[in-house]
Amino acid sequence: MGDQMAQALRRIQLAGNVLTDSKITNWLVDDNGTLRIADSKSSMFTDSEGFFSPQKVVANKYYSICANQGFIPPELFEPGAQADSVHAYILGKNLYIAMTGKYGLEDEGDLFDYSDPIFNTEQGKQIKTLIQDLVQTNPNNRSSIQTACNEFFIISHPEWSGYLRTVQKLALTKNDSVVNDFLTEKIAQIEKANPDEQEVIRQELQQWTATLQTAGTVTSRLQRIHMGVGDTAIPALIQNHAARLATVPLLERAAALEALGPQVDALYSLTQQYQHFMTNLQEIHFCDKDDFMDLYGEQCQAQINATPLSDRAPLMAGMLVDLSRFKAMEQQYHQLVTTINTLASGGDTWALHMKRYWPDRTINCLIEQRGPLIEVMAGKIQAIQVLAQRTHDVFALLEQQRIGPNDTAMNGFILSSRLRLSEADPHSREPILSEIESTAQRLVANSNLTIIKNIAKQYANQSSSHSILSYGKGTKAQNIEAQTAKLSIEARLNPKGERWQAEIGAVEESLKAKRFLGKSKAFETYKEQLAQLKEQEENTAPNPPSLPGGKP
Repeated sequence: MGDQMAQALRRIQLAGNVLTDSKITNWLVDDNGTLRIADSKSSMFTDSEGFFSPQKVVANKYYSICANQGFIPPELFEPGAQADSVHAYILGKNLYIAMTGKYGLEDEGDLFDYSDPIFNTEQGKQIKTLIQDLVQTNPNNRSSIQTACNEFFIISHPEWSGYLRTVQKLALTKNDSVVNDFLTEKIAQIEKANPDEQEVIRQELQQWTATLQTAGTVTSRLQRIHMGVGDTAIPALIQNHAARLATVPLLERAAALEALGPQVDALYSLTQQYQHFMTNLQEIHFCDKDDFMDLYGEQCQAQINATPLSDRAPLMAGMLVDLSRFKAMEQQYHQLVTTINTLASGGDTWALHMKRYWPDRTINCLIEQRGPLIEVMAGKIQAIQVLAQRTHDVFALLEQQRIGPNDTAMNGFILSSRLRLSEADPHSREPILSEIESTAQRLVANSNLTIIKNIAKQYANQSSSHSILSYGKGTKAQNIEAQTAKLSIEARLNPKGERWQAEIGAVEESLKAKRFLGKSKAFETYKEQLAQLKEQEENTAPNPPSLPGGKP
């Protein structure tokens, strides 16, 4: 049906007419299965270029344009409307209705729904493409009726499609007259020929296929060469080639296209680089709406448009280098933001400050200026991380110097030390941490503290049994811990100092009166050892252990 309709509309055009209301319901089928026009009152005359508007064609002065809603090409009532594009649009809508039984969305042919299963078949896919080409909103983008006639033959004769599709690849435009005329003539020969004559035509086309293959590839690439909005150099080049070859016979065109191959291949490669650059550039986001990245993309496009074709290869090479650099910057930026958020969630005041101000400062500038900012911030974050690790190690060492889990003096020292660090300016943290670190190392060096912790731990272990007598031992162990935990940090730092001697004596005195359910040997041993500590002269102090990272 579609083939007959297209052929009929072509004959109408060749006769110098247009049928503006050639909708599907105005066609009938006779007893022989031939389509017939049932309503011809919308027929109008056309001039040599296919125009039919009364303003352009005097013969139509007293005619009015007839049409039916749902089959009205967008340009129908414009003075520039042409018979071929009007027929093509209505043909496309008729085909869609015939294939699906649906009328579509009024006159919006390019919004058809192609989800019908019929468009999933091999022929259905080709007809879908043809319909889409026929119902383009812009009449200059539509396939012509002659193209549709040729296409129907190719779709319905798969035994010839391979050869004829190869010829189609040499088309420089959608409705290339040289290619279309060749196909129309060859199809007419095939339809009139007997089987022997068709075999001769097949062999001829087979030879042509081998010759035209390379030229077809060049044409295909030539039509896909573009470098964005506003680029006039490449369209002008393509237009010049198309104009030069528009009337050249097919075989001569093939030879000319093969000669263009190296130039087209270079431009095609440049186009691929451009597409890679722009696609990846659009994926670089320092934030949800990065206006400066959008501005950079516009600047790159303007630079490309202003550069001659001969100079674009080195330009694209430089842009691709910048692209790699920007992608690395983006990745580093997001990693730093994640690190800042992690540090800030731990309460680090410097990280909290950076989280509040630094990301906005980085993204509110041109992309070329972001690299130095990111490098500076990376150095600062690294310093924070090093300081944070060192802080963790120092406080872990302090935790190890507890006399017991309820060491009130150590609890107070750790709390006050952390507060000093958190409130200090970032640049003042290093000396404060060094002071705390020195305190931790001096506590480690006090061997008397180690003895006290071991005695208390040993007694606590002995009192952990659940016998009836263990209650007294447990109470004594708790009392030992409570009394020794009163040793101030200042006293613990100087095992020979007066404060150490005074506080150790006070601990001893507070324990002397403790008696629970008889005499405890272990308890007496603890007091004896505590007394010995009071009188002990320190001969040598052990070397302080090293902190993680090798710092003594």
